[in-house]
Amino acid sequence: AKRGQVACDADVDALAYWNDPQGDRDNSFKSPFGLPSEKPKYLVFTPDKGGFNNVRMSFEIIFILAAALDRILVLPPEQPMYLLRNDQSKKHRGLDHFFDMDGDDYKKRVKYMTMEQFIVTEGHPNGQFPVPPHMMRTLVGASKVCAPTLSKLKWNGSGLTPCEFVHDYLVQHAVTPNITATHHQCLVFDQGMYETGKIDDSSSAKEFCSSGDRDTVYVTKDFQEPQLLYIQGGKPPTRMLAHYYGYLHFTDPAVGNYYKRYIRDMLHFRHEIFCSAGKIVKFLQDEAAKQGIMPDSEGAGGYSSLHIRRGDFQYKRMRVTAEEWLHNTEGVWSRNETLYIATDEKDKVGFFEPFRNAGHKLFFLDD
Repeated sequence: AKRGQVACDADVDALAYWNDPQGDRDNSFKSPFGLPSEKPKYLVFTPDKGGFNNVRMSFEIIFILAAALDRILVLPPEQPMYLLRNDQSKKHRGLDHFFDMDGDDYKKRVKYMTMEQFIVTEGHPNGQFPVPPHMMRTLVGASKVCAPTLSKLKWNGSGLTPCEFVHDYLVQHAVTPNITATHHQCLVFDQGMYETGKIDDSSSAKEFCSSGDRDTVYVTKDFQEPQLLYIQGGKPPTRMLAHYYGYLHFTDPAVGNYYKRYIRDMLHFRHEIFCSAGKIVKFLQDEAAKQGIMPDSEGAGGYSSLHIRRGDFQYKRMRVTAEEWLHNTEGVWSRNETLYIATDEKDKVGFFEPFRNAGHKLFFLDD
């Protein structure tokens, strides 16, 4: 294994937290929850409908499910994302616009394809999930950009949007398992339960699922019967909104740790995102150094960050004043510390004046 690097015209490798490539142990790992099949098995899904952090959390769960079940992951079509639609030249985006899926190690280790590739591969008359020939061209088009606001299409005589068009095709051929990552359920991978129906380590599962009094759902071979699994992760009752390490549990710690490394190493943002962020980090650290606050030996720190939500949060009681922010955090910051503030507050001069009066030097993305 070797620590990854960021492809950038500046040295921002300190931001790389992943290994690239992974070590021999991870490269030789084989999931104990796969099932041999003459034909490929797939996992398709819909992304979460919330903000991007919700999309990321949901995708991490689905990413692990596909790998653990040894299925080919099918990426959803490009579509508008909540609060990420301001770029007039690119209103529709796919997950590969954000996550780095171009690396050699990724392509060797992760089995995936686009929705368009999936339909072309399996939608022909001899495929596993055939499409009526007169529908094929329209479905392929909808599989590229699934925009809910585009003109209605027709599927079996009913008016549908491109997103509904793809959805109807999938539900005709797929099975949606009755699982959800919301607060009342946890999903457990136990090799004994999977292979023989007898649990290897019930105490481990009980301890993990005890928080929140959640129902324990075990992964069994029933999950592997369908050739096509459809995780409808965008809405109840099958929404996948949780941190993967709080929803998915592997009773064998070695297997569980493998999938934590799998997420760390295989599912990180694209290099251009880290490159841009790294340049901002360096600028902030240089400014902080003028205040006498230096980064640590790993190249981290030197300044602190805040996410101050003012208009995009649905709970009005959470929109606290700058004075409250300062009072609640005054024991956190160093004296005169440089602060980077991510915020949707429009009045960045007047609203944040209490921070400046306290001696802090402030920077925003606008800067």
